[in-house]
Amino acid sequence: MENLEQYIRENREAFDYGMLPEGHKTRFLKRLGKRKRQNVKYLYTALASVAAMLIFAVIVYRPSSDDMKFSNKTESEYAVLVTSLENDILDLSKKCDKKVAKEAIKAFKNIIFEAIPLSEQLPEELSDIERARILRKYYKEKTDGLNRIKCYLAEQSIPEEEF
Repeated sequence: MENLEQYIRENREAFDYGMLPEGHKTRFLKRLGKRKRQNVKYLYTALASVAAMLIFAVIVYRPSSDDMKFSNKTESEYAVLVTSLENDILDLSKKCDKKVAKEAIKAFKNIIFEAIPLSEQLPEELSDIERARILRKYYKEKTDGLNRIKCYLAEQSIPEEEF
């Protein structure tokens, strides 16, 4: 790079030699104008696609009516469901091998244990809709886990004829 700069400095006259052809300035400005018009076309295309994405996002991520009706029902519904699943898991664990039953009950307790309920941990700045969405997802994951334990125990249970 330094050699090139040195060469240009030493041979400056060779680079300044000659006049530019007639009309070079008008040709240059004409090309520049075409390029600007093309850029404007791309800008309009980009703006239209961003607007379409925003409209799509508003339609897709619109809060559901379930989220709008959120109250403390979610936690009470969860408590009822957990009680039902607990009874099912305990019944099925009686029909399984003791080691399997012990592990299943341990997993059950780990899933339902909450030192501090999530609803108390969420920041108050959250809207009711966002709070409802978070809690519903949280409780859904917990109940899915409990249902997996229940299914596992049902698969592992010893048929009653073998008692």
